[in-house]
Amino acid sequence: MIDTLYQRYANPVEVLRRYRAEDLNGFLNYLNEKIHDEKLFQIWANGISDCTFEEFKERSKKQSAKPKKEELTDDEKLALAARIMKGKYNAR
Repeated sequence: MIDTLYQRYANPVEVLRRYRAEDLNGFLNYLNEKIHDEKLFQIWANGISDCTFEEFKERSKKQSAKPKKEELTDDEKLALAARIMKGKYNAR
C-alpha cells in the first residue's frame, strides 16, 4: 500500500498527516478499493469480454465471495481430534 501512496502522491507522508486517526482508516479503505478497481479494469480491458465493466466487477465480487466454513460442533471436534491422534484423519 505504501508503494501505491508514493506512486500517486508526491509527498504521501504529508497526505497522511492531513487525516485524523479516525478518518485515516476510511481513506486507506477508499484507496484500497480504487486500486482493486484499477486492477479489475486492466483485467477486463485486456481480456475478451462479453459484458460491461460494471457487470464484470459484479461477477468478480460474486466469485471472490468465499462461502463460510461450516462450524464443527464440540462432539465433531472431539471426534476429529481422536481420529487425528489415532492417525486416521480423513477430511469430512
